[in-house]
Amino acid sequence: MTEEQIAEAESIGVRFQPPYRVGKPKPPTRAERRESDLLCRLSKLEPFYRKHGHINVKQLYGVDGWPGAGRWIAALRAKYWHNTLPESVVRKAEDLNIRWSMHGGSQRSNRQDD
Repeated sequence: MTEEQIAEAESIGVRFQPPYRVGKPKPPTRAERRESDLLCRLSKLEPFYRKHGHINVKQLYGVDGWPGAGRWIAALRAKYWHNTLPESVVRKAEDLNIRWSMHGGSQRSNRQDD
């Protein structure tokens, strides 16, 4: 190949030295997708938080645009008590002033304070 041909090929992305192809980015793991989904759902509760100062939606109620928010919060609390929530989700929920126990109980005993 001539120098001109090589330059033209390189200008359109042809590589003559490894790696010949740029690898595809790895898709997010199941855990990363789950964490992202939980954080996204928490962000949907921000208008409720701004209005009420907390996200303690009653289980049988919802919020504007999300009728099942109360049930979701109840499920989130159950995951918290079973230690299956990512720390970023716990922090975000606590930033939105969630009460992990609706019955006046103490916080989870093995939770470390920041």
